[in-house]
Amino acid sequence: MVNIDRLKAVAETIREKQKVDDRNLVAKVVGVSFDGRQNILRATERSTKLKLERDRRNEFDFYAVKVMALIEETWEQVGFLPQRMANMVSKNMDNGIKYTADFHKKVGGGTHSFTGEELSLGLEITVKPE
Repeated sequence: MVNIDRLKAVAETIREKQKVDDRNLVAKVVGVSFDGRQNILRATERSTKLKLERDRRNEFDFYAVKVMALIEETWEQVGFLPQRMANMVSKNMDNGIKYTADFHKKVGGGTHSFTGEELSLGLEITVKPE
């Protein structure tokens, strides 16, 4: 059984970047500007299926959790859960607790008013235990 009080306590410590919505955690996906992930973000929309995937082989963070999006019948990596959330979620995943991820909203994007340069997109997702 998922310890809801523990989820809320962890969410409280990372309130600056995440918001608590009842049992759901809303998180801004990190690492979205690497490895062509901006193209994947452009292809996502509210109906895009998302999933979380443990990344035990990540050379930077043993507790990393990938955020994956189903684009044209292929799972593509959008980014990662923020580190503090990933630490908690990955340990729970390792203990058999499953999580769902849903599209919350895209953030950023557009073009710079002075340079015309395309601005980076971001993605917020809702994470909740099944």
